Amino acid sequence: MTSTLASQKTIADPDKSRLKSQSSASNRLRTTTQRRRATVNLRGGKMKAKQKQQANANANANANANESTSSLLISNKYQPRKFEEIVGQNIVVKTLSNAVNKKKIAPLYLFHGPNGTGKTSTARVFSMALNCESTYNDNTKPCCNCKGCSRSLYMMELCSGSGFEKIKTLLQNTSLAQTVSGFKVVLIIEECHLLTLEAWDEVMSLSDASNLVFVLITHVDVSAITANISSRCHKFYFKKLNDDDIAERLSRIIASEGMVIENEALKLIVSKSQGSLRDAENILDQLALLGPTINTSAAKQLVGLIPQSELLDLLAMAVSGDTINTIKNAKKLMNECAVEPASFVSQLTNLITELLSGDLSSSPHTNLLSKTRLCYILKLLVDTESSSTTNIIEAFLDITSVKASSMPHSSSSFREITPTHDSDAKRGSLSDMEQLWKDVLKGIQSSHTQKFLHHQAKLALLSITKSN
Repeated sequence: MTSTLASQKTIADPDKSRLKSQSSASNRLRTTTQRRRATVNLRGGKMKAKQKQQANANANANANANESTSSLLISNKYQPRKFEEIVGQNIVVKTLSNAVNKKKIAPLYLFHGPNGTGKTSTARVFSMALNCESTYNDNTKPCCNCKGCSRSLYMMELCSGSGFEKIKTLLQNTSLAQTVSGFKVVLIIEECHLLTLEAWDEVMSLSDASNLVFVLITHVDVSAITANISSRCHKFYFKKLNDDDIAERLSRIIASEGMVIENEALKLIVSKSQGSLRDAENILDQLALLGPTINTSAAKQLVGLIPQSELLDLLAMAVSGDTINTIKNAKKLMNECAVEPASFVSQLTNLITELLSGDLSSSPHTNLLSKTRLCYILKLLVDTESSSTTNIIEAFLDITSVKASSMPHSSSSFREITPTHDSDAKRGSLSDMEQLWKDVLKGIQSSHTQKFLHHQAKLALLSITKSN
């Protein structure tokens, strides 16, 4: 019996061992699976961490790029990159664009004209257009995306702000023009009128190279450039920009920047710039630091100009004979706008010149501000010996006194004496009027008024007043 049980136990042991082996195998499989899952989760976590890190890096890069862009000056941020973005120089742009399209490129170009009119910007665009590889359409050059445009920008950055000696060294050490077939190295030399004779000789010797193009830039007259050089250049004059072009350009920038500006403030910026877009953009940059909304009051104080409408009101007040209010308003305008007396006189004379030329014919004071009166006021302002507040007040006193003295009293009765058709009577009447006119002139205390009336006015009608 005992042996039978032992044999059964012995027989049963293999099953148990088999079960144990199966259980241990299952445990090992489960452990391995768990380890694999842990590894996969770990790898997934690492991948997610890397992706998150990359996303943060991209976000930081974009933020830095945006910050870098926002910190740029407006004149740099909105620098033209294509021909159609250049303002107010249509003939120059069309000529240079056609030269690129027809591949008729001169070795020497001379850009001259006032500061801030687009000479350097045009030279940069011209340089990229020469090497642009775009084949879509000739009118799209430069495309600003191809390798040719990038190489041009690279060369311009190397030479920017460099003296001619550094440019010459760069030419000797660079092989870009030789390694890239058809590549034009455009050398932009600003303030070229300051070059020495030795430098001009170097320019002449290098200008024969087929792969070099010189763009010489100056704000002085062409006569300051060596005649031997000037005669070999394709010369382009960059004129001052008109007010409408500058105003339109500034309006686009203001809209792009999300700013708001009062119309009178925009006019003041344009007037202060005097045809220079760069000056206008710099003024806008300064005003933008005060906030996104630019008002007229801030613009007046920053640019030191008085709005034309207020100057017209002041002139009309002076001509009407209102002496006290004229002087009060003149001093008030100079104080509010932080205008020096010399600048005040200059602004008045410029305004009167525009009125006489008919540029401001829509003024509400056109009837009051006749050409005769304006000529008289202009003469007084031009003859002002020293631009001080006292001289300005004296000039306005002369202006208002003429109007006041010519106004008849309401209680007076008049008898008009005019020349008759009879010859003897006519001679007698005219001689009497001329003598009376001389006596009137002698009684005028202001020498300016006396001289002006003596040379510019004649007595055509005489009124004799009888007192009650």
